[in-house]
Amino acid sequence: MTHQGGGTDFADAAFRTSRADEHASAQGAERARTLLISFLGTGNYQSTRYYLESDPERGIETCYCAHAIAQLRSCSTVAVLVTPAAEQAHWRRLEERLSGLAELRKVPIDLDGGPRAFDRLLQKMVELAVDKPGEVIIDITHSFRALPFFAGALVAYLHARRPELPVSVLYGAYEARDEHRTPIWDLSRFGEVSALIAALEVFQRTGDAEELAQRIEGVGRALAKWWAASRDESDERAGARPLLDRLARKLREFDLALDAVRVGGLLLPEGSRGSLVRQIIEDLDASSGWIARELPLLEAPLAELRDRIAKLSLDQDHLGGESGRKALAALANLYLRLGEARGGCGRPPRGMDLAVRRTGCRAARPELRR
Repeated sequence: MTHQGGGTDFADAAFRTSRADEHASAQGAERARTLLISFLGTGNYQSTRYYLESDPERGIETCYCAHAIAQLRSCSTVAVLVTPAAEQAHWRRLEERLSGLAELRKVPIDLDGGPRAFDRLLQKMVELAVDKPGEVIIDITHSFRALPFFAGALVAYLHARRPELPVSVLYGAYEARDEHRTPIWDLSRFGEVSALIAALEVFQRTGDAEELAQRIEGVGRALAKWWAASRDESDERAGARPLLDRLARKLREFDLALDAVRVGGLLLPEGSRGSLVRQIIEDLDASSGWIARELPLLEAPLAELRDRIAKLSLDQDHLGGESGRKALAALANLYLRLGEARGGCGRPPRGMDLAVRRTGCRAARPELRR
């Protein structure tokens, strides 16, 4: 399997640094179990010195990327999916290299059955990954070219079923080697972005911000590390500090304010600060340029979120007048839409009576009914 292109962008570096920190914090006698899922093909794999981009000074000389990852990431279990032909070509040598390093599991697979065989393959990957590990690493370096698709499906499944589980996707980029050194690229951020977009959809449909806030916090921590490093290196592309970590906190406050029907807290300024809605908009605006440049897949969904929240924005410190009525109408309509998404139909909660009388909305989030 090949992977075109060389090098990585700043966002890749941020995620590599963040994951390296998470890995370092997990070390010690009580560290959680790390499962590496890898594959073997029948190719003539060449020896090279594999290294993690988060730690380029340390490398492992081997022809099997799984061998290098198992050492560099201190994996406790290595599960290798092999066809009969791949087992005959490579299993004995890989077994010798991993002996004493980690528990090794051989997982036979048969790809002669067409699409149904791939169904069984994905099921085996799921069964391996949900066996309560502390972390899952998927190595897509060797084996067939369709593997990234199945790795992506597994990552999406794990994000949905076990969002607390750290999942990494690594690729030994042999075609991007420098003389005899080969980088192991961390492709995990693409799964993180996909999970964030899914959480964003849940928030816009139901008003539940917790998963979205968690995902944004993870991205925000990685980006803050990149921003700090870029400033230290006087990188002109660093720009203003990304505010995604603060945005996550504000989204949680927004969710709580919706639950408590804090109309004033949502729409009106708080002392010298703008309203909660205005603060969210400002944080989105402050990060929009950076997101467009480094995480373009998030640009459109976050712009949509901004447009929806902006309907609640007020440039005054009271709810009177035409502007106040429009903001109240937008808030009542928001409760209506959230109520419909959760199957609710009935009278909005106390505190929304004014908006209901002015807009005619007749539904609210079910758990907020009085």
